[in-house]
Amino acid sequence: MVMIKNITKNNKNHRKGFIGRRIGWVILITAITLVGCAGKAIETDPNQSDIGNTQDASRAVKTLLAKADTQASHAHFERAAALIERALRIEPRNAHLWHRLASVRLQQGKYAQAESLAQKSSSLAKGNEELQQRNLELIDAARMLAEDDKRAG
Repeated sequence: MVMIKNITKNNKNHRKGFIGRRIGWVILITAITLVGCAGKAIETDPNQSDIGNTQDASRAVKTLLAKADTQASHAHFERAAALIERALRIEPRNAHLWHRLASVRLQQGKYAQAESLAQKSSSLAKGNEELQQRNLELIDAARMLAEDDKRAG
């Protein structure tokens, strides 16, 4: 009986450490994403000829992202993702938007999807080493959190 209590106690302590690490990773990735996006205009693809007025499209994307940020700050991640997906329909080759969606998916615990979206962002971010680095960090975090899930599961 004493041995079972010790095992249960050790499992509870291990689980607390696991949850703490998970929360730490999510906070770290969120901070990296927000710092990387702070003060920067969303880059638009100048080769998009199917959008009538590029300024209007850019304004619409910025509005959608502002709404997505508000939703994410209130932990409404599905709503935030839907808004970013709408922005992606306007600017499908915008690497920053793909990164933002990857970050939301990571916060939702959808690690495989987050990794895939970050890879898509990197493929579109040719020449943008900063964004590519942030994508690599997000991919690493998604893999580590997925591995933690397997071990805990």
